[in-house]
Amino acid sequence: MNTIPNSVLSEFVESKVGYNNLGNIVNTRCHFLWNRDNIERYRIDVWIEEYIKTWDLNIKKIGYSFFVHYNNETEEITDKTLVGV
Repeated sequence: MNTIPNSVLSEFVESKVGYNNLGNIVNTRCHFLWNRDNIERYRIDVWIEEYIKTWDLNIKKIGYSFFVHYNNETEEITDKTLVGV
């Protein structure tokens, strides 16, 4: 089963989301998509909890989503997310 080690995944999420926002994270899902030439492709969804004052309600939603390449040999994640397309 293809997976990114938790320590590598946690470091990536912390670098992208920022230390101050880690308290809002309620779940992180890492979905393997496919691999080619020793590079694995994943979608990483980071679920956050947010308070909506007008409804007086806490909601959970995907706050961050990334498309990444993961190199098993070097344990490096490369962010390939397209922004604003």
